[in-house]
Amino acid sequence: MLVLDLSKNLLTIIKSYTFQGLYHLKKLYLEGNSELHTIQSFAFHSLHKVLSLRIVNSKLKYLEENSFNGMSSLRVLDLRNNKLQHLEKGVFSELKSLSHLFITGNDIHIGKDMFHGLVRIEWLSPDSYDICCMSPATVTGKSIICTAKKFQVSSCDNLISYEVLRLSIWVVGGLALLGNMGSLVYRFLYDRDRIRRTYSIFIIGLSVSDFLMGVYMLIIAAMDVKFRGQYIWNDLKWRQSQLCAIAGILATVSSESSAMLICLLALDRCLSIKLPFSRKKFNVKSSVILLFVCFSVSLLLAVIPFFPLPYFDGKFYSRSSVCVALPLTSDRPAGWEYSVAVFVVLNMVLFMTVGITQLLYT
Repeated sequence: MLVLDLSKNLLTIIKSYTFQGLYHLKKLYLEGNSELHTIQSFAFHSLHKVLSLRIVNSKLKYLEENSFNGMSSLRVLDLRNNKLQHLEKGVFSELKSLSHLFITGNDIHIGKDMFHGLVRIEWLSPDSYDICCMSPATVTGKSIICTAKKFQVSSCDNLISYEVLRLSIWVVGGLALLGNMGSLVYRFLYDRDRIRRTYSIFIIGLSVSDFLMGVYMLIIAAMDVKFRGQYIWNDLKWRQSQLCAIAGILATVSSESSAMLICLLALDRCLSIKLPFSRKKFNVKSSVILLFVCFSVSLLLAVIPFFPLPYFDGKFYSRSSVCVALPLTSDRPAGWEYSVAVFVVLNMVLFMTVGITQLLYT
């Protein structure tokens, strides 16, 4: 088998008809050419028998429409770890035999017909699952194996992929919004006498935090309706939008302030029951201060990822289609330690405190 290995050289450009005359070549390796940035049209023309082409660890940013013209027998194309951003229609139109395409390590933006012409593709290896949604329409009668991890709650068509979840988010979000709004109205208009009690102050705080969660859920539900049937074309724009960032902040503030306030309620009940005549209890002033502290700390935890720190890579909330950074997968994206610290460690400490106080006065 004839193999040409041009790996780890100082190639910067591969011009048209560079390999003219190499009719019997079967494999071509261009791996590790760290300065390679351009492949011109018809660069691989006449390589009709090449089965495998590797262009890995280079600076390749753009592929011209006829870059692979003439490679009718190519089965494996490896373009990992380059600088590719766009795959124009027609780039792969001549690769009628291609079955395996590796494009991880590139910041590729999806586009219609980006895989046009791939009629025998069986294996697709991108970084993001949204590229898997661009499977060529020319492939019929079989499924393509895509190695990228699927969306957690979304699909190629919808932000919320499951009908039950879609209905639930509307119902729960609506009830949270109306129920907590009603609770606040009742306490301020019809139950003013109890507002100056410590536990009532914490209950008001809980109503506010749960109201924020209702707002968050209705934002996600509304965006699901807006993008229904065409979510994949709006995925990146949505996740990087200000509204998604606001939704993520609302969810974080709500969840963390709720956990802190439940902990304070448990402590207040424990002190009231175990030490009914002691002065070492919360009063109105201290309760208001603690309420302010809870929301301030929660807001700080929510906005820290927006600080200009390279640690978060500016993608803390945008890594999820529902704009929350819960550590629910085995992936370790930028800021995963912070997610674990806030949503796992801190909440575990708070709820362990609640559990201990419950044991103390039972």
